[in-house]
Amino acid sequence: MEYEAREKHIILAGDFNCPDIDWSNMVVNKSAADREVQQALIDLSIEHRLTQWGLFKQYQRECKKVFKKAEVNHINNTIQKGLEENNSKPFWRYVKSRRQDSVGVAPLKKAGRLVNNGKEKAQILVDQFKSVFTRDDSNPQLPDKSKRTS
Repeated sequence: MEYEAREKHIILAGDFNCPDIDWSNMVVNKSAADREVQQALIDLSIEHRLTQWGLFKQYQRECKKVFKKAEVNHINNTIQKGLEENNSKPFWRYVKSRRQDSVGVAPLKKAGRLVNNGKEKAQILVDQFKSVFTRDDSNPQLPDKSKRTS
């Protein structure tokens, strides 16, 4: 249970106003007026594994690199193992997962013929929408809301 509690992630925000702390080396300058207080802050941050946001971003980048490398190694090992066993299925499964096809609009039929040309398909769709949605050219008089009858 103690291990679990230490592994929780906590964000502590604020301005500690400790210009005498060298956070990269985790030491207090010898000329600091309140050296004990600042050393206590360093000890607290070490004990609870706190870090500065700038370091967090650096750690985050490093973790992403490690995860990406682990992913590539896993894929390579899986494919290699499949090929060694004369099984191409893992390779093709990977290829299929990475494929990003953009089919677009399927071929359309007009007057019994199949149309594949993009411009012709666009015109077929325009004609279809025109036949469904019509513009009402008449301008009916709307009732005047200011004149109410009771």
